Amino acid sequence: MKERTKNAFKKLFEITSEKCKSCPATESHRCCDKLFCNIVESDLQRLGIFFPKPNVGKIPYMGEKGCIVPPELRPRCTGYICSPFFSDRDFRREYDRLIEKINQDPEVPPMPKVKK
Repeated sequence: MKERTKNAFKKLFEITSEKCKSCPATESHRCCDKLFCNIVESDLQRLGIFFPKPNVGKIPYMGEKGCIVPPELRPRCTGYICSPFFSDRDFRREYDRLIEKINQDPEVPPMPKVKK
C-alpha cells in the first residue's frame, strides 16, 4: 500500500472519528459497533494479521485510546459514517476526496462510494 494511501486513511479516520463522537443512537449501526469489529477480524484473518482483542465486551478492538487496529487495515470501518453527517457539504467534499485518493491505489480493494 502506498504511503499516500495510508495518509489518506489516517485523514479519513480523523474526519470520521470527529463526527462519530456525536453519532446518533437512532442509527441502525453506530460508528463504533461490534458488527464492524467482526468485519475487521475477517479481513485481518484473510491477510494473515493477528491483533489481540483488548476488550471482550461490546467493542472487541477498542483499547484505552480507541481502536487498536490501524485505519488502513480496517478500511470499511474507517470509512463508515452515519448518514445524517453527509448533509455537511464541507465534510462530504473532504470525505469524497479521500475515498477517491484511496481508490486510486491498486493494492486496496475499492472503497464503496456513499450515495448522496
